[in-house]
Amino acid sequence: MAMDPRNAGGTPGGAGMFLIGLGMFVAGLYLLFQQIDVHGGYWRFGMGNDRSFGLTLVPLLVGVGFLFWNASSKVGWFLAGGGLLIVVAGIIANMQIHWRRTTLFDALLILALQLAFWLALTHLQSRFLLPCLPPLVVLVALGIEELVRRARWLALVLAVVLPAGLGCWCIHLYGQERGGRPATYIDGVMLRTGVGSAGIDPGFLRELAAANSDVYLTHFTDASRGVYLFGDATPFYVLRPVVWHTTWDTSPLGEIIRAHGDDHRAWAAALIERGLPLVLVNEAELSRLAVVDEWYDPVVAASDWRGFFESHARPLMVWPISAEHRRVLYEIIPPR
Repeated sequence: MAMDPRNAGGTPGGAGMFLIGLGMFVAGLYLLFQQIDVHGGYWRFGMGNDRSFGLTLVPLLVGVGFLFWNASSKVGWFLAGGGLLIVVAGIIANMQIHWRRTTLFDALLILALQLAFWLALTHLQSRFLLPCLPPLVVLVALGIEELVRRARWLALVLAVVLPAGLGCWCIHLYGQERGGRPATYIDGVMLRTGVGSAGIDPGFLRELAAANSDVYLTHFTDASRGVYLFGDATPFYVLRPVVWHTTWDTSPLGEIIRAHGDDHRAWAAALIERGLPLVLVNEAELSRLAVVDEWYDPVVAASDWRGFFESHARPLMVWPISAEHRRVLYEIIPPR
């Protein structure tokens, strides 16, 4: 699709205004680079107290030798590529960059030309000021370098106070978003918990519920009914009465089995009595914990829990996890 020249650069000012602003930006960069001196460092061949250039060439030369013998040698390519990266990184690391002494007017002019372009000729959103960061960082770094020379203690204070202050300010801004709930839209939290999800299309919710158990529990079951997470230990989005446990906690079903043996009717009655008529079974986690790792409650692992759910519960929803395992939401059938 061809770009409309009237909206060049994402602005309604047209190509002319965009090119003017672009010229201001380039001019500012030119003036900035004119005030910077770059001096190459040096490496000594051989060994000594100074940095040795010769030793850094060894991997490269060995790799090139391997490639001469066998161009498809993986070891040769690894040594040659790694040696070349070491050489390039060493050259960059030994560069010395210095800011020339300049007048305050020139320094402000360099910054103003770039700020004027991004403030006047782009959308007034903070992300469009990102290109201003490199010259600002350079100016701040050079200023701190000068402070280190003149007042080392002040530079150390600024190096601690500025990052800490900016970090606290960012945390404060984040905490104020979404009315004090900044994570509302992260990972579908709004839909999975039901907080602030009024007005969402019911058809869209049904599609999501078919793929996510949290959405189904929140929007398509009675929130007053308790749910037992059998195998899962992540109740982060279940805003209702919920029972769960980690591998090292006491298993609620294990306690029931120890009290009633293999009586499935008693299991069903005990779960309902505890206010847990719904059970979300994660077959993959149960298989991993009970069969593979053998970390689960041994009483539960040895019991016929599959037969219990098949005979004394009805499946409300099934979510495939793999070819062998599912996540199933069961409703316990009250024993007669």
